[in-house]
Amino acid sequence: MSFQKPLTGLEPEAAWMAPGFLLPTPPSCPPSLLNPDCGTTLGCSTAVVAFSLLLLQNISLRQQQLLGRADPNFTSSIKRPTISTVTLDIANKEISCLDLKPLTALISVGCDLEKKIVIQNEISACYNGVLDPVALQDNYSYVIEREAYDPNFRGQKATEDLEVPYHYEKLGCPILVYYDTPWKPVVELWREGKFQEVVEAEYVLLEVNGLFTYTYSLTADMALCSSQPQNWTTIAKTAGDKGPFAWDRENYVSCHDPNNSAPLRWPKVPYQILGGPTENKVVFDQRNGIYIFFISIVDPYYSYCHLEATFSVYVYGAFPLPVFPPEITIVLLTGATLLSVWLAYAIPKLLPTEQGLRVKSFWVSLRRRCRESWASVWARC
Repeated sequence: MSFQKPLTGLEPEAAWMAPGFLLPTPPSCPPSLLNPDCGTTLGCSTAVVAFSLLLLQNISLRQQQLLGRADPNFTSSIKRPTISTVTLDIANKEISCLDLKPLTALISVGCDLEKKIVIQNEISACYNGVLDPVALQDNYSYVIEREAYDPNFRGQKATEDLEVPYHYEKLGCPILVYYDTPWKPVVELWREGKFQEVVEAEYVLLEVNGLFTYTYSLTADMALCSSQPQNWTTIAKTAGDKGPFAWDRENYVSCHDPNNSAPLRWPKVPYQILGGPTENKVVFDQRNGIYIFFISIVDPYYSYCHLEATFSVYVYGAFPLPVFPPEITIVLLTGATLLSVWLAYAIPKLLPTEQGLRVKSFWVSLRRRCRESWASVWARC
């Protein structure tokens, strides 16, 4: 009697088929059933198939909490990995000359280290000729304006511009995004170099240099939150020494969770979680340039791994911001138009008068002196 895999790993929402083999020794007969004991963390079911003298029993394993068979407080936290065992023994074993000892397999309910996430980049800024890949690899850097970023990630303007080196070896060519189109990245799950699926789980983004010139298309009430959603500011307050990038699957609490008791006090705040049950997207301000985003999968039931990545985006198509506020520009243009209309009416009325003749003679003499001055300058040249 043996297990095909005495040690294996199990992710959330995954089932594991554990084949158990029994090869009877003549003249004994194969027993009718192998009895599995799956411990406290896992639930199991069995199926038996007999081939001649070989008895194959498949044991299907899933976590008890995901099967709805355990109280939420049955384990310390479903968000944390754990270890469990599966013991295989013969049911109704009688006294026999052949003593078949129970077999035990060790199940690691935790992260599959072969998994990683990749951001799909089908339309890059290099492919469309917006950026030159050769220039990006040649110690390329760019400048972030002081009014567009906050080094403390609090949305406050900095005191000086920031020069940022671009690491092409890590980031590659940026994804090309039009500023006026709501956008969200396409996140892919890969394992051992092979594409597995497009990730539909909940995830969060943060610009690594503190750029805050973007927001989200949904607010808390538009996302149908029943409690106050988390955001990067609330996470930073409780992160301690973990720094600004501390939002992950272990501290994430969904605002759609009926057990979340935080009241919805500010329903109009931006909803900063992407993916999952909502169609939330990123909306960029009127600014062109490179954004480098940190992404973290926060859905605790998607994977035990801390699936994180860094990628770059180039936003284009935004016209430069006006130097003066639009209100001042409108007032100045309106005033200039009214002044021009008044002058067109007043000047013809003023010229026949004595005052108008003095003004006319002044401009004529000024014109004559300017022409004489220019003539003398040209003569000296």
